[in-house]
Amino acid sequence: MSVLNKENQELIECYINSYSNSFPKKKNSKRNIMNLEEIRNANSLFEEMASNQKITEGKLEGYILNYTFYSGVREEFDILRFGKKYNLNIELKSSIPEKDIKKQLISHKRLLEMLNKSAYLFTYISSDQKIYRLDESNQLVSVDVEDIVDCIEEEWEEKNYLNDLDLSDNIISPYSDPEKFINHEYYLTTEQMDIEKKILNIDYKLISLVGGPGSGKTLLLFDMAKKMTEKSKKVLVVLGAQMTEDESKKLTEIMKFDVEPIKNVAFEEKINDYDVVFFDESQRIWKEQFEWIISLKKPVKIFVGDQRQTFHQAEKNENIQKKLVKLGAKEFKLSLKVRSNPEMSSFIQKLLDVRAKNVSPFNYENVDAVFFDNVKDAQDFSLYQVRHNGFRIIEPTEYRTKSTYSLKRKKLFSFSLDVHKTIGREYDKVLIPLDNNFYYDNNGKLSSSYSEYYPYIEGSLLFESLTRVKKELTLVVIDNERLYKTILEILSWKIDTLVKNDE
Repeated sequence: MSVLNKENQELIECYINSYSNSFPKKKNSKRNIMNLEEIRNANSLFEEMASNQKITEGKLEGYILNYTFYSGVREEFDILRFGKKYNLNIELKSSIPEKDIKKQLISHKRLLEMLNKSAYLFTYISSDQKIYRLDESNQLVSVDVEDIVDCIEEEWEEKNYLNDLDLSDNIISPYSDPEKFINHEYYLTTEQMDIEKKILNIDYKLISLVGGPGSGKTLLLFDMAKKMTEKSKKVLVVLGAQMTEDESKKLTEIMKFDVEPIKNVAFEEKINDYDVVFFDESQRIWKEQFEWIISLKKPVKIFVGDQRQTFHQAEKNENIQKKLVKLGAKEFKLSLKVRSNPEMSSFIQKLLDVRAKNVSPFNYENVDAVFFDNVKDAQDFSLYQVRHNGFRIIEPTEYRTKSTYSLKRKKLFSFSLDVHKTIGREYDKVLIPLDNNFYYDNNGKLSSSYSEYYPYIEGSLLFESLTRVKKELTLVVIDNERLYKTILEILSWKIDTLVKNDE
């Protein structure tokens, strides 16, 4: 507290940095480096605790300040303390509505209870020196500082056990992991639950749910479809992408509601038999399909998509999301990423644009790049990765011209997946081949020099491929030394920066 009593911002930041377990830190981030107001709030609380007659020296030790949890989801904790029997979390606010306090504490409680210990959660409001506790029924109760002191164990653990908690397996794609979904082996964020509650309780016939890659759109869609089915609603989920008949039958059987690709249901009157119809990846619906869907009178229509994830210029021009707004659809936006992997996100941004700003370097331990000067050796290596290491290979979707039926952008590997077949899916390990058509343009952006007619936007296809990965990414560069050199420079970016700073 002696340091906290000082008003030397530089000294305070050095102190917080040395005791913070938040990683990675973002430059100029007020959440990862406490500002002076937050320091004062912490100081005010600790002074109250120190003056309580029940406090001991041991109860004033063992606190972790300003910790950010990254593993599948992102949660920020102001004060944490891990005890032998139970854990403690205290949030610091200058002023904030009670409903927001409750949401945050419930979200923190869900995480901390995954450590198989009870958790005590409090929020300290410095403006009026109020303290709230989240009780067992998830209600806020006004308490005093002695209640906090009573919940602090004399003995504490030095280890931050949240660092060992991996939620990546709880962030699933229902298309890829239907069994995990139906067994409820997944995690919804507070934002997802808030939006779900609103959608399930509004009387609206036209709804739009928008979110970028990794925001959990599809998982939320399926969770809502399940809850609606449990309330005896007849539900249909329509995927605006490729899906085999076997996949459709399997998903329908497991989910207990119907799942179909749009090609099977477009212009079919049977859609009017449903109470609710979800349209996943709705940004890829054709103009004629969209107009027909809008004309349907009976079902509630919920469009789920992201206009930025379009592969064809016609999809961009159609702009389904904008049309829904004009038609008066009730719009909900997922602003947070569920798949929050800062390392992978940093690498993808830098790979696609070497001049990208506000991107922090990492060691990129889960990214690998290998070089081959011929396709045959690259095929042998990639096939081994598929058979023995569980990788999925993703390539640009092949296209046949309508007039001559000639094949464009032929895949390098016959055993790889088309990008269109991976829409809505996620994979632990992804391998992406990059041939000699790829290069960096004058603006530092990764581009393709493929000169033949090809209707898809290759940059969008590559971005979709890269964002399918959950854990490990391997890039196989074929006969493209310049590209491989740049990728190696990205992979060593952090080390090179440290060396340069030391010089």
